Amino acid sequence: MKQLKRLLTILAGGILGLFLLFFGCKEYLETKSLQTKGKSTTGEVTDAEERSGRRGRRKYYITVAFRTERAEQVSSRSRVSKAIYDQASHARKVNVTYLAEKPTVHRFGPEVKSDFVNIAVGVIIIGCAGFSALRGTEA
Repeated sequence: MKQLKRLLTILAGGILGLFLLFFGCKEYLETKSLQTKGKSTTGEVTDAEERSGRRGRRKYYITVAFRTERAEQVSSRSRVSKAIYDQASHARKVNVTYLAEKPTVHRFGPEVKSDFVNIAVGVIIIGCAGFSALRGTEA
């Protein structure tokens, strides 16, 4: 029974790690595409929401409507930093960087920044699962 629990824990860790690694890499590639091929426009903030998360942490969301250079109307809700939330909710406008070929890929704010958190956490979890699997073969 103990071996089965250990195996399931290792399997769950590996799956979670791969999931985080996949989506982290996808987000990283989208960000790089936005930095090199992104088009910039100004969007109108239609809604701004501040939520209390776990342990009292605040999460900030804005809904923005913007028009692409092909005159497509796009509306999207995204989580943003407090600084972008404060600026956008006050001015009711925000800078939007989007991909012309796929406007659903976009970021709000003055600049597009890369985020490696999901990739790093995915690698750490996969490493821990692998270490745990290898450690169990020695006994």
